[in-house]
Amino acid sequence: GQQGLAGVIVAKEAGAKKVIVTGISKDRIRFEMAKAFGADEIINVERDDPIQRVKGITEGRMADLVIDVTGNPRGAITAIDLVKKKGTVILPGLYGMDQETPLVLDKVAYKEVRVQGAFSHDFQSVFPAIRLAESGKYSLEKMVTHRFPLEQAEMAVRVAGGEVKGEDPIKVVIVP
Repeated sequence: GQQGLAGVIVAKEAGAKKVIVTGISKDRIRFEMAKAFGADEIINVERDDPIQRVKGITEGRMADLVIDVTGNPRGAITAIDLVKKKGTVILPGLYGMDQETPLVLDKVAYKEVRVQGAFSHDFQSVFPAIRLAESGKYSLEKMVTHRFPLEQAEMAVRVAGGEVKGEDPIKVVIVP
């Protein structure tokens, strides 16, 4: 969604040599946007083994940094497999407060992986983000897939929450 797409932009702006995006078949539109925002490789995890693909793309080195924004505990587990020895895994998504994840801690220790949680941003990061948005370098408005008038705010929340069958929102906006 929007967090993953923003991650592509931030990675490119930070100088990442290769940005790899993973997702599932229903993420086709997100894949197209990720490519437009600078993703170098797209992996559909329903068709390809992401570990083998990343191994091939990186010539066996694996990823320096993995950001899991799936909100699915399986994504966090896979992130540990995708990162290189002494690499970093960032978990900015929420997985459910009562959700236990069967993480093999020996993998974290053996690979000397740094795992960093992230819930929000610091005040100083807002200004560079605003400058980047204002630059027009990226067509950020394409992330807005749904617009609703204020009178339809309840429907907007339902669409954003994935409660409306047939809708696959990236960013939902309520326009007053």
